[in-house]
Amino acid sequence: MVEQISPTRNVLVDSDHPRKKLGGWLILVIVLIVVIISAIFFWITINKGDDGEIIVRYEPPDNYIVKETPEGKIVENQKAGLTFKVPDGWDAGVYGERGGEGLVQMTSKDIEIPYNKLPIKGCIINAEVEYRPYEKETHSLARLIEETRTSNKDNNKEVVEVSSYQALKSLTINKPELGSGFEVSVPMQNGKIYVFSAFFPLIEGEKCPQEFNGFLQGISIKNN
Repeated sequence: MVEQISPTRNVLVDSDHPRKKLGGWLILVIVLIVVIISAIFFWITINKGDDGEIIVRYEPPDNYIVKETPEGKIVENQKAGLTFKVPDGWDAGVYGERGGEGLVQMTSKDIEIPYNKLPIKGCIINAEVEYRPYEKETHSLARLIEETRTSNKDNNKEVVEVSSYQALKSLTINKPELGSGFEVSVPMQNGKIYVFSAFFPLIEGEKCPQEFNGFLQGISIKNN
C-alpha cells in the first residue's frame, strides 16, 4: 500500500514568499505608527504644566551677553540670533534663574520704580525670546500682522519693521495711574517670537516712545 503524502507536508516555506514579505512590512508599519504616537504623547506631556496648560519656553539668561564696546553697550544672544544696542547712557541687566526664563531689562538713568510697580519716572525697555510649542500660534500672529497692515481697524496696533521682519506693535497700557506701554512681537516660522516692550509714566511725553523706536531700529535678528 502506498502512503499518500499531503502536498503541504515537509515543504519549507520560502523566506522570499510574497505573503511573508507583506507580513514583515505590515509589522514594520505598525511598529512605526506606535513609535510616532508615543513620541507625540511624550512631546505633549513635556510641553504641558501640571495644570495641563501649554508651556511657553524662553531663552535662558545664560545665553545673553552684555558687552561694552566703543559704540556703547551691546547685548548678544548667539543661540537666538539676536543682537541689539542699549540706548546711550542707559543701564542694562539680564534677569532670570539659570536655565529658566531670561529677560534683558534696560533702564534710563533717571528711572524711579516703586517696589513691584511700573516706573513713576524714566523709561524701561525689555527684550526676551519666546518659544511656542505650536507653530500655529506664530502663524496666527503673522495673520494678525497682515490684517493690521491691510485694514488698520485697530488704532492700538500697527505694523512696524524690525531687522527687515514684519512685526506687530501694540499699545498695552495707557492709563494715568499706571502709565503707558508698548509691545512689539516678531514671529518666526519655527515657533520663535522675539518680544520687545517699553513702559513709562505719561509725564515722560514723547521721550520714551522715541527712545523705543530708536532701539527697534538698532535690532539685528538672524533667525537660526
